[in-house]
Amino acid sequence: MTHGSMAGLAKNEDPDYRAVNPGQRVPLTDLLSSHKRLLIIGEPGGGKTTFLKLIACVLAKDAEGKGKPGRKQHLGLSLDPPASVPVYMRVPVLAEILKENNTGAGSGSAWRVFIKAMDRHYGHEQSCLLQKLLDKGECALLLDGLDEVADENLRNRIVEVVNSAMNRWKQNLMVISSRPFGYHDIAALDEMATASIDAFGEDEILEFLERWGQGLYRENEEKSRAAYMPDLKKAIIDSSPIRKLARNPVMLTCLCVVHWNERRLPEGKADLLAAVMKWLLNAREVNRKERGYTNRFAEEAFKTLALAMTNHPDGKQV
Repeated sequence: MTHGSMAGLAKNEDPDYRAVNPGQRVPLTDLLSSHKRLLIIGEPGGGKTTFLKLIACVLAKDAEGKGKPGRKQHLGLSLDPPASVPVYMRVPVLAEILKENNTGAGSGSAWRVFIKAMDRHYGHEQSCLLQKLLDKGECALLLDGLDEVADENLRNRIVEVVNSAMNRWKQNLMVISSRPFGYHDIAALDEMATASIDAFGEDEILEFLERWGQGLYRENEEKSRAAYMPDLKKAIIDSSPIRKLARNPVMLTCLCVVHWNERRLPEGKADLLAAVMKWLLNAREVNRKERGYTNRFAEEAFKTLALAMTNHPDGKQV
């Protein structure tokens, strides 16, 4: 199940930015063939990272030349030119480099920070190879999490690096993801098209549930799947508050897991979110115990953190 590929596009209300297909809902995968510079805006859990990783995985497989090419079917990209080599980078990696080099480079050569980030992320040998491919326009540059740097000054410097990289490597496909803040300086560029990931509608929720059921049960377990799926669909679709939560792909995944574990969904939003929290804590219990912490400690720590974020003297914190 690919969250991003199923999500639609919401209308971009800001006239200063070149929105993709304003007011229309289209699959994200329809955009890559017509936009070499694409900024994906979406809420937490909306499918931004999933979409970038889909691009990276499909292009990497095609670039290896193993098996049937998939970039046309899964990404809408032509099979005529050779597959672009994906360069996936979390934007916080750029932030780490900038923190260590406070002076930085001038705006015209700020792209060099990206080279340092590739050295750290991929190793120097691979980084040199990728730089040569970037110089020849044979890559897809995928930058994930533009918004994940809280410091505004540091975020402005990252925007400078990204803008410089786009000017340096104009011939490469570039896709950037961000939550709905911290992206304006990049969206304002003339060559950058912006698209907002829409929430799931009922059709997308139902398709997700169908694929979820296919993943749970093997082909020879059709009877078991047929017996289970009506209860799952009823629990999520028939309740208006739960259906509203299910419009977010990550939350829908959480709902499905809780229903599978307990064969029901708790009544009431508070109990439901508590069940989700319990599952998330349990999923990392082994790693936590290796470091000497218990789930109980983690639960209390999260409660304390949430309360502090809500009651902060400067207002709600993120």
